[in-house]
Amino acid sequence: MECPRCHKMFQSHSIGEHTVDVCESCDGMLVQQKHLIRLLETIYAGIAAAGEGCIEEQPAKVPDQGGGLSCPLCGETMGNSGYQGTHVVFIDRCSSCWLLFIDGGEVGPMAMLHARTTHHVESNRAFQSEWVAGFVRRHWVGPSV
Repeated sequence: MECPRCHKMFQSHSIGEHTVDVCESCDGMLVQQKHLIRLLETIYAGIAAAGEGCIEEQPAKVPDQGGGLSCPLCGETMGNSGYQGTHVVFIDRCSSCWLLFIDGGEVGPMAMLHARTTHHVESNRAFQSEWVAGFVRRHWVGPSV
């Protein structure tokens, strides 16, 4: 398959248990949307194990390479949007076959954004659980004897 950015050929590579197509010229990556979250979790685990990257820090903005790419699988024009609604990383997505094209240099910041979101959701869930339990004790159960 041909890279939609630079029109060179993709090569298959393994990242953990995932096989992805990577352009040997521009480092762009093709990923099926259904595999993205697990791939980002694998990449972040590698970043964390290497002691690099802090999920409390916002990743630096990656300059957008531009949209309007043709999907290498079906030929449809891919949409271009900010990952997780941010303006940190813009990815290209085919709405016909759900294929994602991630430009070289974007997957690391995407893994960091995913890890930050997951961490904050888990932290909020724990806080909310404790808050609700305290509220119930204060307002319905009364002080413990």
